[in-house]
Amino acid sequence: MKAVLDNQRNHVGIKRRNMFWIRIKRDATLYALLLMPILYIAIFKYAPIYGVIPCPSSAPLRAAVSAWLR
Repeated sequence: MKAVLDNQRNHVGIKRRNMFWIRIKRDATLYALLLMPILYIAIFKYAPIYGVIPCPSSAPLRAAVSAWLR
């Protein structure tokens, strides 16, 4: 009886894994449509932040502004 139960448990685990990939393949167009806005946000909203981050440390007018503030 124990061998039968162990066999059933393993079979269920394999079936669940296969079902996951079947659902991914079935809904591939949905994931493709969801990927477009995610890429848009990543490229046009978050990528420019990496260009702004180094600016405070390399400000060319830093010396002029600090002299003006004294």
